[in-house]
Amino acid sequence: VTVTAGRSTLRVTNLEEPSHRRIVTGPYVFTLLERPDGSIRADLVGTGIGFYFAGDPTDLGQGLWALRGHATEWYDADGNLVNARFRGHSTDLCAALG
Repeated sequence: VTVTAGRSTLRVTNLEEPSHRRIVTGPYVFTLLERPDGSIRADLVGTGIGFYFAGDPTDLGQGLWALRGHATEWYDADGNLVNARFRGHSTDLCAALG
């Protein structure tokens, strides 16, 4: 188990419109658990960013998300995302930076 805690400050900028930017800041605790079969569970409690592609198994959907709450991701032994769940407040940064 690896646990990291602190305060994050993340800046996201629309490169086509640099004046369109968001800063996501706040406390977080990140926990990484590697299982004997090589699979991984990652938990973020607090503030962070999530990025998902079309077809990823997530309840947030495709996009770049500012997160405040509890995010959990599960990866198989090959590093493939097999599930992602989130509870809390999320902001679609792609739409916000549009």
